[in-house]
Amino acid sequence: MVLCYPKSFRDEIEGQIVGAGYDSLKRLPESCRPDNVKRVCKDAYGCINSEPELPPGETKQLQKQKQEELVKFKDKDAKKIERLMVETFPSQRRNILSGLKETEEFLKEWPFHCQEAGMRLHFKELTGVQLDVSFGESTATKFRRILRYFQFGKTESSSEARTILSQALAGGEETSAAVLMLVAHFKEQQDKMFINVDDTAIGVDVDTTKLNKTWTMAGV
Repeated sequence: MVLCYPKSFRDEIEGQIVGAGYDSLKRLPESCRPDNVKRVCKDAYGCINSEPELPPGETKQLQKQKQEELVKFKDKDAKKIERLMVETFPSQRRNILSGLKETEEFLKEWPFHCQEAGMRLHFKELTGVQLDVSFGESTATKFRRILRYFQFGKTESSSEARTILSQALAGGEETSAAVLMLVAHFKEQQDKMFINVDDTAIGVDVDTTKLNKTWTMAGV
């Protein structure tokens, strides 16, 4: 490499070759390797607390007792539910990362995990971000930017995407329009991404036989 690119890599001082001419280049990977080997993963896809340890004084037995207590709750005490959800966060993460449970089985053991409060608390513990606040701030700018991109960008849009865009520009709801535009642009199937339900529907009203095994968004 030094022979091919002497001006870039050869060791020179005032036109004089220093040593073999490639000593500094040779030492570079040797000095970098220990740093790379010792480097620990500080972040995982935006998560700051992906695999939490049990806090001092907490045991697996106590975590199990709190989990069973959550299963018995029927939305009676919101503050206590939130407290228990935060305290059992390590066990929730352990169950999720193990990958041994189907979604339905997991939700039987953690019934509040997919409810609004449970999702918000889990996301806060996992990423350090207050989901509802961050999402609200983002929708004010990013979704509008997405619509402007499709409006003025040179992109091939389907007739469905153009219809969604024209409705949004005519005064429609920007958040829904931006999401639907992305789905249409990437040619995703809406029925695979969303399950539309009435605003008064509850979980038992949804036909779960056609749902994916992965998470599905429910909208009104």
